[in-house]
Amino acid sequence: VQLARHPDESAEAQAIARAVRDRRGPRAAWSSQVVLVRTHAQVPVIAEALRRAGVPHHVRGAHGVVERREVRDALDLLRRSGGPLVATLPDLAALAAETEGDAGADLDLVVQLAHDHLRLDPRAGAGGFVSWLVATLQAENGEARRDAVTVATFHAAKGLEWPVVHLAGLEDGLIPIAHARTHAQRAEEARLLYVAMTRAEDELRCTWAASRSFAGKPVERQLTPWLAGLAGQ
Repeated sequence: VQLARHPDESAEAQAIARAVRDRRGPRAAWSSQVVLVRTHAQVPVIAEALRRAGVPHHVRGAHGVVERREVRDALDLLRRSGGPLVATLPDLAALAAETEGDAGADLDLVVQLAHDHLRLDPRAGAGGFVSWLVATLQAENGEARRDAVTVATFHAAKGLEWPVVHLAGLEDGLIPIAHARTHAQRAEEARLLYVAMTRAEDELRCTWAASRSFAGKPVERQLTPWLAGLAGQ
């Protein structure tokens, strides 16, 4: 188990990409590693760092979502609205509730991502959210089917294991998530962290950022108190 502090989320993502690349031995598969995050909103900066490092990767559970017609239509409506995301989210949630089958499930995922996005950027515009979402979920043809590093949320990692696990964003406000205020909610957050940490078969690399941008402004961050003992604090 290793724990590392980085100046900001970009430095953290770049360090993770380097560590992923360095840990791929001559006979090891990319798929032996995973990068786990608490929310989907953390994915784009990590995915971009992996791309720049030449690391094949895919976002677990996201393959093909933005190719579905119903999702494309919903995103087009959001893009054309030009308003704040918070004002358009109720309409998106209503559309998801009215849509049956897999399309409805995919729209539910978009709604969940919109809520995640608003928690990190309450003033986000609908158009900006669409651009972020497409960058996050755009299916990378073939990546999910060939050897690639997985990027996933804690939720999506349940029941799975990898030899090397990279946990990103282990900061108070993400771990536990800021809106978890009741005892039951914080207990669920602790359980999620436990699930994420125990996905590692051999090596667990934990990272956090001392500064993270919210609504375009850097915000000072602290290591989650739940890992203070690991940091020797």
